[in-house]
Amino acid sequence: MSSAAREKFSSEAAPEVLATPRKIAESTGRPRHHILGIFAQSLSEFDQLYHESAK
Repeated sequence: MSSAAREKFSSEAAPEVLATPRKIAESTGRPRHHILGIFAQSLSEFDQLYHESAK
């Protein structure tokens, strides 16, 4: 995975949005950054599909 600039968004995101990756990481025994990386990859790969399904 490439290095990306970090942005602070925790003060803008809903608490349940921030809690979800933490819960997944705890239940799978993986680091939270790994879970977030998988999520980012999914967003990149399926971005068009997500946009279309949100309409």
